[in-house]
Amino acid sequence: MREQNKNYLLRQMQAKSEKKQQALELKKMQANILDEDTRQFEEAEAKKVEDKKLFWYKHKLELQRQIDEKQSRITNVEMSTAEAQINRDLLDLVSETLAKRDVER
Repeated sequence: MREQNKNYLLRQMQAKSEKKQQALELKKMQANILDEDTRQFEEAEAKKVEDKKLFWYKHKLELQRQIDEKQSRITNVEMSTAEAQINRDLLDLVSETLAKRDVER
């Protein structure tokens, strides 16, 4: 009987030890899974940030291209003969004012 009790107690202690070991292994697995999920999430967030930066950079380039294109289209526009006749008085006034300014310098 004494031997049976001893064996029973040893089996209980071994079962308890195995349960503890399994619980530790489960915790380690959960920690590894959590670490992997965290790493994947951080990578996804970093990719989102990079994608957004790239989007805004391309947008900036497109806007700059549009600005450059518009500025290249702006040239010295001359009036047609009809426009010059309509604005003759104003053109004469501007010419006189510019001439006075040049003389005063």
